[in-house]
Amino acid sequence: LSKSRELVAMVTSGISMHRIAAPVLVTGCVLNALALPIHEFIIPPIAPKIGRSKSQVAYDTIRSFAVTYAPDGKGNLFTATKYDAAREVMENVTILQRDELGRAHRRISATQAKWDESRQGWVMINGFAVQRQEDGDPFNTQSTNTVEQVELFQTDLSPSLLLVRRAKAFPLLLSISELRSLLNSPAVRADAELVVKFTETMQSRFSFFVVNVLIQVMAMPFFLMREPRSPMMASMKGAGLGLGAWGVALLMVQVGVVPMNPLLTAWLPVVIFLPLAAIMLLSVRT
Repeated sequence: LSKSRELVAMVTSGISMHRIAAPVLVTGCVLNALALPIHEFIIPPIAPKIGRSKSQVAYDTIRSFAVTYAPDGKGNLFTATKYDAAREVMENVTILQRDELGRAHRRISATQAKWDESRQGWVMINGFAVQRQEDGDPFNTQSTNTVEQVELFQTDLSPSLLLVRRAKAFPLLLSISELRSLLNSPAVRADAELVVKFTETMQSRFSFFVVNVLIQVMAMPFFLMREPRSPMMASMKGAGLGLGAWGVALLMVQVGVVPMNPLLTAWLPVVIFLPLAAIMLLSVRT
């Protein structure tokens, strides 16, 4: 419209610049709103693929990695020589069950463990447990300790939690329902840093929708011109402002401007950009 001088004709006929901008802003809101269902339903199923590092692009999912003393919500420690994220399988598994004082009283060993979502636990292959006796060595299978077979070990240490601890960016790829489910896990609630990160991620999902709209409002005045000007120069100024503002907002959320306050960190860019957007829009000559 600016390049073809249509804006000059419309303003000359008495149409307000704000009225001209309204359909564009509404369209921007609709397009930004489409990001919410994409984050909820399209991205989470392919999160293991997106979460790959540069060195793992040749693989279908996050490359296998070792698990070393990973705690669950009850304080049990998981160790495995390899975890296959694609199959959700751990190899050569050892689980140390601990009492309220942190002492190991039971050790579970298995050649393989596969996650069962319906039963919320790891199905053990060739799994057996050694129960500690008060006068015995807890890890000596030849002593008087009790040995029993284990087929399933229920825990809140799910594959999603293993990947969250492995890749810092992985929570950004999960849906809000998945993040809420993980937040209800004792293993996550015991980790203050993870609680802050999950809460901040959920809040940012909505705050960045508002941020994107505000950035669009701030960039619009460069194109709402009453007299003929260079559209290229307006595009460069608008793109510079938009990319700069979006980068600042992303940096605020990633760095955590307000430590341990995820709500304020997520919405701080909105608080800053809202008056700037209002000033920019009111400065349009119409």
